[in-house]
Amino acid sequence: MTNSPACCGASSHAPRLTAPGEAAQRHADTLRFVLFEARPAGLLFPQLTHASGLSPSQVRSGLAALRDIIAENGWPPLIWTRADGYQLGAERAALEAYERAVPPVHHRHRRPTRRRPLAR
Repeated sequence: MTNSPACCGASSHAPRLTAPGEAAQRHADTLRFVLFEARPAGLLFPQLTHASGLSPSQVRSGLAALRDIIAENGWPPLIWTRADGYQLGAERAALEAYERAVPPVHHRHRRPTRRRPLAR
């Protein structure tokens, strides 16, 4: 009978109950419910944290997962403004104002600078 140490295959840790990303999906569902309840108003981050009962880290991962879910399903976007916070399913006027306020992303490709020879 061989004695193998715990580090070589036998794990003393409890088995993982959820797959990676399942927790973020649950947090996204919670946040979606909370934001729908707050409509048409938005919620600032601390309000969202308090209303959902999630930690700030869980809210951040839930928001990221919620953005992915929204994009996959073609739902109206989750928007954020300094004044109103996070809004889900905002009215058309709010969406248009958000689109006007967010600058487009421009990817600049800078030409490499030439190095000048050192003066001797």
